[in-house]
Amino acid sequence: ELVKMYSMEHIFLHPSETPPNHDQEGVPNSILEAMATGLPVVATRHGGIPEAIDDGRTGLLVREGDYRPLASAIVRLITTPSLREQIGRNASESVATHFEQAGQVRQLESYYEEAMALREIAAETEPRAVAPEPSRLVAHASVD
Repeated sequence: ELVKMYSMEHIFLHPSETPPNHDQEGVPNSILEAMATGLPVVATRHGGIPEAIDDGRTGLLVREGDYRPLASAIVRLITTPSLREQIGRNASESVATHFEQAGQVRQLESYYEEAMALREIAAETEPRAVAPEPSRLVAHASVD
């Protein structure tokens, strides 16, 4: 259904804003899905969004909280079909290269392998507690 809907559109908008508690999202799947289908994305510089969008190449990024740059970016894509098409192609290629599932799994596995190797190095260099030899243990008894 999403692919069908995306195919009927020309631009995907994702204007996120940081809430009062300063919580931010990572890279939204909706942006990656739209980009994968070749839709150019206009989004705000928020959370992980700039990790997915290379401003001017794979989408357009604007600052949060100001509708003027958002409107300008939309008008720019509407009035420049060649730019819209180029950004869409670049976006689709970028998602296939950087966010493809098998590649993401390989990247995550490499992080785990690195963490395990660092753990082993730390364990080897960590001073170990030495238990006293049994012959050196002294038992004390008191008699009242």
